[in-house]
Amino acid sequence: MRFKKKNLEIEFRVTKENYIYADLSILNEILRNLFANAIKFSFPNGKINIEFHESDTTTYLSFVDFGKGILEYRIQNLFTESMSSPGTLGEKGFGIGLKLCFELMRLHQGNIQVESKPNEGSRFILEFPKP
Repeated sequence: MRFKKKNLEIEFRVTKENYIYADLSILNEILRNLFANAIKFSFPNGKINIEFHESDTTTYLSFVDFGKGILEYRIQNLFTESMSSPGTLGEKGFGIGLKLCFELMRLHQGNIQVESKPNEGSRFILEFPKP
């Protein structure tokens, strides 16, 4: 398993009990993709943070890695085009995971955003509307 091979630490940052209103199977697919990407692009002996916070109308779930990061020009089309990049240990992928996550979030009337800097890491923010 890449997680063990890279010796990654996972930190959950939750300040209180949070709820996400979503279809469980779709939510699992989104979380699996984002967690796999966080592992893939993390440097060995690194860390991944999973963070929850909420506003009156939205629950936010973020996956933060401190790895490879994404070049600015790639961010513009990250959720609309299939693109693949090798991980920090040469891991391969199909390049469709983030596009799939974007479409699945749209089904939930939600959103996905990214903040990233090359060689510093990425933050993927899922925004789930509250009923």
